[in-house]
Amino acid sequence: MPTTLTSPFFQFHFYPDSGKFDLVPAGLHTCGFRGGQMRLEINQIGLRSTHALDRFETADAESSPNTVHGPLTTLQAVRILPDSGLKVKVTFALSQSQPLFLWRIQIENDAQESLRIEKIELLRVGGQEIFGSVDFPPHNLQPKWSFFSNGWQSWSPTGAYLNGEAMRISRLGFLQQPMIINHGTPTLRMPGYYTADFFGALADLSTKSGLLAGFLSQKQHFGSIEAVTMDRPSLAMFTTDGALLQPGARIETDWAVITPISTDDPDPFGIYLESVAREYGLADQNCKPVPSGWCSWYHYYSNLSAQDIRKNLDAIHSMRDQLPLQLVQIDDGFETRVGDWFSFKPAFPDGVAPLAREIKDRGFTPGLWLAPFILNPRSDFVGRHPEVILRNRRGKPVNAGFGWNNLASAIDLTAPGAMELALEPVRRAVRDWGFPYLKLDFLYAAALPGLRHDPALTRAQVMRQGMEAIRAAVGADAYLVGCGLPLGSGVGLVDAMRVGADVNGSWEPEMKGIRFPFHKEPAMPSARNSLHNTLTRAPLHNRWWTNDPDCLLVRADSRLRLPEIQSLATAIGMTGGSLLLSDDLTGLPTERLQIARALLPVIGKRAEVLDLLEQTDPRRLRLPMHGPQGNWTVLAHFNWEDSPQPLTFNPENYHLPNAPCWISSFWDGKIFRYDPGTPFSLPPIPAHGVFLAAATSIEDESLPLYLGSNLHFSQGVEVKEWEVEGHKVSFTLNLRRQAEGLFHLSLPSDPMRVECVGVRLQWKSSGDGVYHFEVKLDQTARIHIEYG
Repeated sequence: MPTTLTSPFFQFHFYPDSGKFDLVPAGLHTCGFRGGQMRLEINQIGLRSTHALDRFETADAESSPNTVHGPLTTLQAVRILPDSGLKVKVTFALSQSQPLFLWRIQIENDAQESLRIEKIELLRVGGQEIFGSVDFPPHNLQPKWSFFSNGWQSWSPTGAYLNGEAMRISRLGFLQQPMIINHGTPTLRMPGYYTADFFGALADLSTKSGLLAGFLSQKQHFGSIEAVTMDRPSLAMFTTDGALLQPGARIETDWAVITPISTDDPDPFGIYLESVAREYGLADQNCKPVPSGWCSWYHYYSNLSAQDIRKNLDAIHSMRDQLPLQLVQIDDGFETRVGDWFSFKPAFPDGVAPLAREIKDRGFTPGLWLAPFILNPRSDFVGRHPEVILRNRRGKPVNAGFGWNNLASAIDLTAPGAMELALEPVRRAVRDWGFPYLKLDFLYAAALPGLRHDPALTRAQVMRQGMEAIRAAVGADAYLVGCGLPLGSGVGLVDAMRVGADVNGSWEPEMKGIRFPFHKEPAMPSARNSLHNTLTRAPLHNRWWTNDPDCLLVRADSRLRLPEIQSLATAIGMTGGSLLLSDDLTGLPTERLQIARALLPVIGKRAEVLDLLEQTDPRRLRLPMHGPQGNWTVLAHFNWEDSPQPLTFNPENYHLPNAPCWISSFWDGKIFRYDPGTPFSLPPIPAHGVFLAAATSIEDESLPLYLGSNLHFSQGVEVKEWEVEGHKVSFTLNLRRQAEGLFHLSLPSDPMRVECVGVRLQWKSSGDGVYHFEVKLDQTARIHIEYG
């Protein structure tokens, strides 16, 4: 007989003799599974064996009313593996307030010998009949499978794969895969076979339903998810960190979690993402302001000098009224070699501390790039401290991926003294050199597989301990940006997280001007790859951290065309993350600077990615807005194709009512009216370009409407007051910076008098009651318009 747990969302059945379990949804239109199984793979005295977790003893169900996830009903089951001396305890839980099924496995070694836990399989269900089934709502349609794969660290490709599509996996092998692929996550290019790290989602687009499978944290293990959509769908969840379990020691997995999703939901992962935030204690934390600033990397790269920093600091200071940035960040190129952080290049004769003082004295925040866990093998550090280098079984330094024209090395943070050596440059940068903002890069190096001084720690535990030590060393006030960091290792510790590959001055990846064979690489630096993850990881923003989409490049002499730059700017603005420019600001023309100005102030709001599970490259974004003038919606539609693509406006595609509205296109300044029943074709979107617009509902033709502007990409955040009385409308525009451009109104009749602070404004009509007004803002402007 099964033991049963119930909630308003699920029934959970556990069969102690077989160790199988079912998750049955309470509703007819959600997913579940039957016959899920668990097993262990262990290595004992050099012999590897697999153990099915069955023949359990169970305890009675209990209630836990006060948990961070609300009231839980729990069940514990214990299994003794006599041949290995392992005691296995599984805890199952159903949330009574949310559709969450949770479980975790604790393993204790009661034997007299150490053994290695090679794999903990928390779930295997579906695929073959012996493994039960993943159950979707019944229907008469052919399934349209979609699997959303989250990548391991910042640069790892993330997004949905559709029916039979193969995963995008780097073909650069040992040059790149150690960087972007978790050592324990399989990599196959087989169509219909998918893996993910931390979380993934399997959905059927025909029924618009699916299951999200993931882990609530990565403090103990790097959890992996596997799905196969051939014939019968299957799911598996496992860890493969391979820690040594000594006699008397125990290890426990992070909570595994299953929750149903709907592909119609504009925020399908919201319940899971917020549960992760609670697990890390983020629910009551106050987020620091979203950064905006300048970074040296994408113009100067490592050919950088102190004078380059100073001349851009002068430029940023001189244009502060029009381009109010807060941060000036020195990137890689100041140190002699990565690892030798206290030895500076001749172009930095006095180091970086004087620059931090100058940046601060000019009223900006000084920022610095560091990579504390990775090493250039030619650095002096490697020669001085060979005892802390992470090595493989042959005693050679592990391969940390290709960087700085070498295969980089990594630090074993468990070696005596290693943690202090890694922390020293971070601590000194904040406390002695005066940099309260640190971009910490190549952090994954701490989690690479190798022979560690302490083999009892999992790679995830080492990674998390390293990040905790950094946060303790710099204090709570320092602003930390994680880059190249496994996601779960940074939640609750970094203030911002890079969410995608490096941007670049080219749309597709290339190396030294050569596109083939690099152009299809999914994680190499390029505008395409950076933009892709900016969209697919947009839901993380303001939940786990501030998203860092990498820098915006607006200069005209890169290989990016103007539509591609507009796509980057649109994605950065709409997803709400940090805004860093990385051109030489001393020579940018006004029209290119205007692209950056249009994103300031950073509004920090997270757009909804409406086709997150329906497209490998998301196309449709929606950002609901509200201001004194009322409600409006910012829309974006991206064109990933290599040729212009037609666009027909359909309000349902953006979750808008099928009602009359005005559409104000931002990048070209055109305004259209949509009326139901009338075909509405918009101008084609350029190759790799974007349609960015504000949609404003027409509810009363007799009232004036603010339709947008070219002052700010949101086309409305600039409005701070809005008053309508009789045939007069008065409002205030304020962007906290100087600006000039056009704003657009719909008026019942022609303007008779238009004033701004007593000065008449120029205007023109484009017909249909739409008027365009020229305005200059010195921080703020009060507008009065009388119409007939």
